[in-house]
Amino acid sequence: MSIYDKMPDREDFEVCSYSFDLLGIDDIYNLLKSILPNNYCIFNQFSLEKRIANEMVCASICHKINWDFLCHSIYKKSLQDIGWTDINRLIKIRTKDISIILSDYKSKEKIQAVNRSRILRSLSRYLILNCQDYTSIFFSNAELKSEEKVTEFLEGCEVFGHDPQQKKLQLLFQNLSDYSEFDGLNTWLKPTVDYHLIRSFLRRGLIKPCTQQGVDYIFKEGVAYEPSVATIRSKCSEAVCFISNLTGLDIKTVNRVEWWIGRSVCTENEPDCNLLGDASDWLKKRFDKCPFYESCYARKYNKNYLRIKAPNYKGSSY
Repeated sequence: MSIYDKMPDREDFEVCSYSFDLLGIDDIYNLLKSILPNNYCIFNQFSLEKRIANEMVCASICHKINWDFLCHSIYKKSLQDIGWTDINRLIKIRTKDISIILSDYKSKEKIQAVNRSRILRSLSRYLILNCQDYTSIFFSNAELKSEEKVTEFLEGCEVFGHDPQQKKLQLLFQNLSDYSEFDGLNTWLKPTVDYHLIRSFLRRGLIKPCTQQGVDYIFKEGVAYEPSVATIRSKCSEAVCFISNLTGLDIKTVNRVEWWIGRSVCTENEPDCNLLGDASDWLKKRFDKCPFYESCYARKYNKNYLRIKAPNYKGSSY
């Protein structure tokens, strides 16, 4: 049995609060907010019911796949067949269907059609048994339900309920909050932590390992299990909240700043610290290097962190 198969009796990571003092944090984050690319609501042209359906499908199967690609693939499928996400049809989705929807993905091993189709059937099965349609999850008599009721309902299904840090649930809430009908969700939002953010926070020294198990999680090739992932996500969430408190920016804004930094600059294998790639064009308006270049732990003290990769994760929360 791996040491990761059971919850550790100590925390393997800690938030390095002193690191935030080195950033000039207010100026940097408010400048990043001002140039942050707009979050395009790709499903805007659909009805409320279909928007919720598509966002739930994307959030449910978002693990280990590029988010933009996934959303565009689901969007194209919905243009071809608007009713495919209906809860009574989704329960019949096959492995072959997912393979076709995601067929253009460059990393074929990450399509994982068997797993993703199973997840969507599980979601549909739960919804069939417990609600009328997607809209009724969130609304009653055209009024948005309480955070407690919606969260309790969604955590009752396997897709959203088996994640100790609510990654998929918070991702769903953040994306829905961009639609006018969901303005009230902005007060619900908590950090959503994916590997873009974990990688960036480790490199910048905002969180650090404080046990050998934590070091092994970052550098040792092998399998990372639920306890390790839950622990590091928890510390990253603390860091996002800390930044939010220091800057006065809301959780969603900080989360999106960090997501864009992670996906376009602090990338896996070869981070674009000098903003040479096309993906970092949004930053070139105001920066000639990564905004965190001067205080980056990986750059200044330990270049091994520049080469960290996503762990081979085995668990249910992705």
